[in-house]
Amino acid sequence: MFWRQLFAQPARGSIFGLTAVFACWLAHNAATLISNTASITLLVGGTAALFLAAVSHCKVPALLTLAAVLAIFYGCAHLRAAGALSERISPEDEGQNVEIIGYVDDLPVSFAHGVRFGLRVQSCLSQAQRCQPGTLYRLGWYFARKSADRSLAQRLQPGVRLQVQVRLKQVHAMSNPNLFDAELRALEDGVAARGYVRTIEFAEPSRLSLSDQFVAPMLWVHQVRFWLRTAINRALKDADPLSRAVVVALVIGDQSAIGGAAWERFNRTGIGHLISISGLHITMLAGFANALIAWIWRSRQINALVMHLHPGMVLPGLLPTPVATKIAAVIAAFAYSALAGWGIPAQRTCWMLSFALLASLTNRASQPLAIVAAALLPVLLIDPWAVLAAGFWLSFAAVMAIVWYGSSHHEKRAALAVSRLRRSLNGLLTAARAQWAVTVALVPLGAVFFSSISLISPLANSVAIPIVSFIVTPLALVGAPLAAFSPVLGRGLLLVAAGCFEWLHVLMRWLDRFEHAVWIVPSPDTLSLWISVLGIAVLLSKVLPARTWAVVCLLPVLAKPADQPVPGELWVTALDVGQGMAVLVETAHGRMLYDAGPSYNADSDAGQKVVAPYLRSRGIDTLELLAISHKDSDHSGGAASVLRSVRVERMATSAPLEAGLHDQAAQRATQVERCLRGQQWQWGEVHFEWLHPSLERNTAQRSSSNAQSCVLRISSGQTRVLLTGDIEAAQERLLLETYGEEGLAATVLLVPHHGSKTSSSAAFIRAVAPKYAIFQVGYRNRFRHPHPAVWARYEKVDATLLRSDWHGAVQLRLGAQEKASVTLNRIDRPRYWRICAQQTQCPAL
Repeated sequence: MFWRQLFAQPARGSIFGLTAVFACWLAHNAATLISNTASITLLVGGTAALFLAAVSHCKVPALLTLAAVLAIFYGCAHLRAAGALSERISPEDEGQNVEIIGYVDDLPVSFAHGVRFGLRVQSCLSQAQRCQPGTLYRLGWYFARKSADRSLAQRLQPGVRLQVQVRLKQVHAMSNPNLFDAELRALEDGVAARGYVRTIEFAEPSRLSLSDQFVAPMLWVHQVRFWLRTAINRALKDADPLSRAVVVALVIGDQSAIGGAAWERFNRTGIGHLISISGLHITMLAGFANALIAWIWRSRQINALVMHLHPGMVLPGLLPTPVATKIAAVIAAFAYSALAGWGIPAQRTCWMLSFALLASLTNRASQPLAIVAAALLPVLLIDPWAVLAAGFWLSFAAVMAIVWYGSSHHEKRAALAVSRLRRSLNGLLTAARAQWAVTVALVPLGAVFFSSISLISPLANSVAIPIVSFIVTPLALVGAPLAAFSPVLGRGLLLVAAGCFEWLHVLMRWLDRFEHAVWIVPSPDTLSLWISVLGIAVLLSKVLPARTWAVVCLLPVLAKPADQPVPGELWVTALDVGQGMAVLVETAHGRMLYDAGPSYNADSDAGQKVVAPYLRSRGIDTLELLAISHKDSDHSGGAASVLRSVRVERMATSAPLEAGLHDQAAQRATQVERCLRGQQWQWGEVHFEWLHPSLERNTAQRSSSNAQSCVLRISSGQTRVLLTGDIEAAQERLLLETYGEEGLAATVLLVPHHGSKTSSSAAFIRAVAPKYAIFQVGYRNRFRHPHPAVWARYEKVDATLLRSDWHGAVQLRLGAQEKASVTLNRIDRPRYWRICAQQTQCPAL
């Protein structure tokens, strides 16, 4: 009954699919999970209702079927979530040395000073820790400049057994509004903890037995992926590193070698969807498998050989040719998708092909809308967290746009013979129309997930799609396995593929230079989003003769102004950037960023991962001022990424910029100046003044970088904010001597040096007497900030203590009369998967 309704009535089938989506979305927006008993009851009850509907001869109301679907997916989502949460380590297990025997269960990823890999636990040798066989830990092994370690790391492969001593911690991630949630991703991937390796040895036996590998089927896939990656890297060792990384990504879905700057360029030009194994690539490979099996089934020579081996048997007699070709296409799609890491676009394509085959085998009309709706169901059963991923919505929305546009614009043509040129032109025109439909349909989702719309995407994709899809990807797929068996031929194909992409990347760099390549828009509200979806549905259909008016429905999304304070009001947002500083200050007449967060590694920093995405989500494309308090990397590491992402009018710092950053500021026409005591400016009713450093102190030869931190006082009526960088006790005394207690009194204090014991002297804290003291610190940071003695000093002045590792991003909206509205991202936006670092701080303040 259920499947008959799904395929026979596409509109009703679509409602079933949307009901499953709604159930999963509702489940994962819960602050707490329902009990396992309740989840099982919903799951069993819903399944029983569907079964009765299927075997019953009486007509079952559609509403009952919808309720059954809702119960099944809601209960399944909560049950899966509870199982994943139960695998997480407890806070008591953090920071302890643990002896583990396990095996490598993914692709090891090398970086400058070590390697990262996933370890699947087989047994735990430490009795103190609760150890669950089958648990997955994500580990980092740092080499500490030992050549022996580097050579040993080359032996790390999927399936290798290790005995390691590790130090673990919970998968606690940065928490900021509207940004990527790594804690959710870790839960989805089944990662129970993160940690680093202290000692490592290869266990005996060194590899898993065949019986053990049989119960871990994905391990076989990882081994094939590792083998292909090794072959590609060996063949392209002298090629452009980015092109080599892209070839690896297109063949096995491993994107770890593509740097952050490259991803920024791909997303700005709108070709990021091509630098992965997309539905288009899987469909192309499935079509190739279809054609290959069709040729084999119809080959006289092959059928003669079959008859010679088995008299009276031919391949079409064994299995009809249409059935054999479709089965081969589905098998090829699933195999390639598994090789790619089984992402959501891959899943969607595989299940759509499978349901198209099922509809064909059961002699049912192949309704595209029903097939898309059917594909939703297994995707959500396998991965109920998919509804929270951008890829899910982008992938299905693109297919739905093509289906809706195609069904609305289908025209019956007379069966007339047309020239090959005419057929080719019609095909190109149809493809261009489909691309236009997809581009328009994804505009609202681009605003939701990326807060930006690439204006050069149509031009970039018109060149990139044929090159990547029809040249680079086929050559890479053929060349990678050939490189292992026939190095010369395989290397030649891979070099051509890499060379084509290198040429394409030159064009993308040129397009990316346009200042207005990307249109930044704020994240839309729910009403604006639904209005835009309705408008797109009308625009892509023939519901009304004059449907171009529907374009105006996109205006609430595209023309929405960025939120900003009213005159006299002051907004302060201390972002969660880990162990570093980044504070956004907003007034009615200007915005400034105080510090840009740390550099995480050679290819990643807070500017790229946190600051720029947050600014985009707010619709902010211009900063009147970027202040870098001093040159330490935990304050300046993200500056280059911020300069690349938004327009910065002025940049202030306490020391000369590094050459690369100075050149970038010059290219972006950013005025660079020094922050010196006494400099002042006014934005409307809000007054700004640099309190430190002074010119004479700034020229001292032995002054440390921390001592030169730019200290900024912001005043609006009775409200004051004091941003202090990494000043220490000596600079605090100097400020007290210069400005006195009255001059330093503040409503909000960005605690000096993250709460280090070398700062926040008792006299300084008494003088400032803050109502709110903000500690920007990383979770379990190696400096142990904030120091307990410093924390106790702030408690004595009755300040509200806020820290990014406990509360996530801290947002304060301050009025001129010291009235404040405080939002704590980790606490005030609760989700069941979020880790509470301090139980006493979990209830909202």
